[in-house]
Amino acid sequence: MMAVPQAISNLQLRRAFRGYAAELMDCVETRSDAVVYVIDDNDRGISCFAGAEAAVSGCFIGLNPANHELHLLSIDNGLFKSPEGGVADCALIHADLFAFVEFKSNAEGKTQDSVTYTYEKAISQLEHTLEMFNAKLADIGLDFRKAVEVVCHIIVSPIFPRQSAMEMNYCMRFAIDNGVELSFDNQRIFSHTDNQNHT
Repeated sequence: MMAVPQAISNLQLRRAFRGYAAELMDCVETRSDAVVYVIDDNDRGISCFAGAEAAVSGCFIGLNPANHELHLLSIDNGLFKSPEGGVADCALIHADLFAFVEFKSNAEGKTQDSVTYTYEKAISQLEHTLEMFNAKLADIGLDFRKAVEVVCHIIVSPIFPRQSAMEMNYCMRFAIDNGVELSFDNQRIFSHTDNQNHT
C-alpha cells in the first residue's frame, strides 16, 4: 500500500471511511503529469488513469500545469460496492480541490426523455455521494466543504446530444440545492492559484 498523500491525509479520508468495502488507499492512483486523463474502464469496472488516446472519448481531463500530485479515488466499485442510491464514479483530488466525476459516456440520449434521464440520474448519484462524504467527514469533526473546494462534473460522450440551456439550468439548481459547483465540461485546471474551468 502506498504512503498516504497529504491531500488525503488532510481530510482524514482513511479514518472517515474505515470499514467500507475497500481500504481507501487501495482505491487511489497518483500521477503528477501536466495533463492526466481519467476514464471509466468497463473491463476493470472502475475509473482509472489512461493515456492521451483517451482524449477522443468521454474522458475527464485534469490540467495540472505545476505538476502537483493528483490522486484518483475510485469510488463506484472501488471504495463502495453497489451502494443503494448510486455514487459518483470517482474523484480527482488535489491539495485544495476535490472534483467528483460521474461518467455517463455510454449514454446515447436518442430522445429528450433519455437526455433528461441521463442528466438527472448523474445528478442524483453526485448528490448522494456529496451527502455520504459530508456525513462521514462530519462524524470525525471535519466540514468537508470548508476543508477543500468541492466541485462536481458530469461527463458524456462527444456524440451525446448536449443541450446547453438544460445544462445551465441543472448547474444553477445544483448550486442552489447543494452549495457546490456542477460542470458539464470534461476538463478542470488543478492549481493552487487557479481552479477555474478550462474551456
